[in-house]
Amino acid sequence: MPLTEYWLHEQNPITKKFSEQFPIVRGCSLFFYNQNSRWHRPIHLMKYYGHRRIAYEFGKMLGMAIRNVECWQKVDFLVPVPIHFFRRLSREYNQTEEICRGISQLTGIDVDFNSVRRVKYSVSQVGKSQVQRVSNFKANTFKVVNRHKFENKHILLVDDVLTTGTTIKSLAEEILRSVPNVKISIATVAVSSYHLNR
Repeated sequence: MPLTEYWLHEQNPITKKFSEQFPIVRGCSLFFYNQNSRWHRPIHLMKYYGHRRIAYEFGKMLGMAIRNVECWQKVDFLVPVPIHFFRRLSREYNQTEEICRGISQLTGIDVDFNSVRRVKYSVSQVGKSQVQRVSNFKANTFKVVNRHKFENKHILLVDDVLTTGTTIKSLAEEILRSVPNVKISIATVAVSSYHLNR
């Protein structure tokens, strides 16, 4: 597995990528990923074929990586990127929730499943360019429904694969709009080598 080791370093390409767009404490991904990677199949099975165990095991690996690093120990809640109700019906589960369960198992950090919702449905981002992904995201895609829980807290937004960062950016901006005094970090299982420096 081509590990990034970004979780060990305060300054890394993921932190830099997002700090240019919104305030972020730290960002990391567990490993590098591309379409030709041997990890393409397990990620595909996790995302589209309901393989919960794969998501959970990826989460445990990420939890193992971050649990002894001081800055990650200061996180109050894990927040999985929510999916729309219609997508949950078609996929039967949200893989980021299972990733969070795996992280929580190794770190003891609580998962908040309910404070943020995806209120607007958008078509799949797969195969879209960065411009198309941005236009695909409508305003107010996400909604914070329990803002008081995040006040003066440090939350870790968790997603599966980081490509353009459009989803994470949209979610983080909505949370910051609703709760200006929240601190945000980001963690994903994988990061697209192609998109990282674009």
